[in-house]
Amino acid sequence: MTTENLHTNDGLTQSERLHLTGLLTDKKLVKASQFAEKLVDKYPDQTPLRLSLALIYVVDGKHKMALPLLQELSKTLPDNAKVLRHLALCHTALEDHRKALPVYLNWLAIEPDNLEALCAIGSAYNMIEMHHKAAEYLEKAEALAPANAELVEVLANTYLEGRQYDRAEKHYRKLLLTRPDDGGLMLNLADSLSHLDNTDDALGLCDQAIAQKQHKLQGHIQKGRVLGMVGDVKSARAQYRLALKIDPGSIAALSGLIQLEKITARHQPVLDKLKKQFSKQSLGPRSRAVAGFALGKAEHDRGNSKEAFTYYKKSNALQLQDVAYDEERSRVRFKTLKHIFAPVDFHNLNPDEAHVKPTSADKKLIFIVGMPRSGTSLTEQILSSHSAVYGAGELNAMNEITDELMYYFTQQPDVKLVDRAFSSIGRDYMDKIIELNVSEPIVIDKLPHNFMRLGFIRAAFPDACIIHTNRDPMAVCWSNYQRFFPARGMNFGNDLETLGTYYKFYEDLMGFWRKKFGETIYELDYDRLTKNQEGETRALLDFCGLEFEPQCLDFHETSRPVRTASQSQVRQKMYTGSSQAWRAYAPYLKPLMDKLGVDAEEV
Repeated sequence: MTTENLHTNDGLTQSERLHLTGLLTDKKLVKASQFAEKLVDKYPDQTPLRLSLALIYVVDGKHKMALPLLQELSKTLPDNAKVLRHLALCHTALEDHRKALPVYLNWLAIEPDNLEALCAIGSAYNMIEMHHKAAEYLEKAEALAPANAELVEVLANTYLEGRQYDRAEKHYRKLLLTRPDDGGLMLNLADSLSHLDNTDDALGLCDQAIAQKQHKLQGHIQKGRVLGMVGDVKSARAQYRLALKIDPGSIAALSGLIQLEKITARHQPVLDKLKKQFSKQSLGPRSRAVAGFALGKAEHDRGNSKEAFTYYKKSNALQLQDVAYDEERSRVRFKTLKHIFAPVDFHNLNPDEAHVKPTSADKKLIFIVGMPRSGTSLTEQILSSHSAVYGAGELNAMNEITDELMYYFTQQPDVKLVDRAFSSIGRDYMDKIIELNVSEPIVIDKLPHNFMRLGFIRAAFPDACIIHTNRDPMAVCWSNYQRFFPARGMNFGNDLETLGTYYKFYEDLMGFWRKKFGETIYELDYDRLTKNQEGETRALLDFCGLEFEPQCLDFHETSRPVRTASQSQVRQKMYTGSSQAWRAYAPYLKPLMDKLGVDAEEV
């Protein structure tokens, strides 16, 4: 910190100012803060002095101490860019990105072309996984500094995370013009292309990266992932094994291999290597969690339920260590949704304002919703096997379009939604669908958590098909608990008790939607589907207005890429009994059973 933040109008005597200046010049921050604290007590009405103390705290890394001072100063100096900047930076340093965002936005309102503010807003939106909003501000930053390669790469990565793969491709290709030998860029471009179903070019880029010594390992891993997406399990396994020849302890390769194979005694060398990695305290919690979930799966395959559960429990705890779960935030969010939509009459919305005005480019939409692991991927695989349907996977567009609105409703619950808001949301969403540039007339969005956004969906798209997948609650929750999910929003599943509570939130909200417009929701029972495949499939197609096509029964042969945790299951023929797998773990699941009202003695 420099002395520029000390002002001649701060009320200090010359000797006091010189002493504080000297401490700052010599970087004696502890003594400087102690002296400044005494001065603030002595001169309580001197705003510049309070700002100086706050900035000393910031430079010394004492953001919790700086925060209340800066919050107070932001009320008395609402247009002071320096105050807003440091207040936002404090929230960011304390990893409270949702509180940082409005402060950053206020700073940007004062300085609209401030590159730092634009980049900081983009970073904050990325941290809360609102990547489309992040891209919006990073694009403005790029316009101010088009030659800034670091910024272009951040924007490319944001597009990739936000599943805007065509834009990610464009930016990675732009970067490769100036860095043609950058294997890391090649692999990111390969990831983008694989999601655009350009598998051949993606694999070619992986091969180019593999040719470089420094990217050989990651190249084999990425190639394995691409091959796994398109169902070439044998080739994917070969790539992971090549990666392990380079680094026998690669967690990504070891866990990738385990996820693709049914583990038996012959895999013991692989498991021993992964166990060694899992035990390393020096590794971050996320890396250890990936290893632990794979080990849990391996023990599950071998029928060792006690050992498997031990790994699952430890891995879930590591996930929470990496990103803590805020149950109160979830509670408020579910409550807010019901509050917003309670007065909405979905049967009498103004069609001229609430509904999307269709264009010739628009697609018919199918939304598949439900708890994660309830059968949404299987349902999409069946429907997308139809010649008229494109399965777009888990699109995050509706979440991104409505998330900021939802945040403001939690802050101002008395605000009412007007009909034209639905049309605006729907138009923004449909524009994202058009960007997919697919030929099929019907597009599926199977993001399970769109069950939270059914009010927006039904109002904006009255003709859309909504399919809600149902499965035994214990089966759903157990399946969530035993899998690694990279998304931050899935951490409700990292503790059995909170998982049960979340399921009850979900159950209550679905009951609310049913009362509002349940006659338009198709309830698909997972277990009935597995027991009566053809009958349930025909009924499902009929609901979607589709003629029966035999390939919908042979969904496991469909070659479309699958990128969810159900990747291996949907490549198999329909099978029954999976909803009972949790019973082998019943002795360890009492906290979950208590929340769901399951009698342990009857299991």
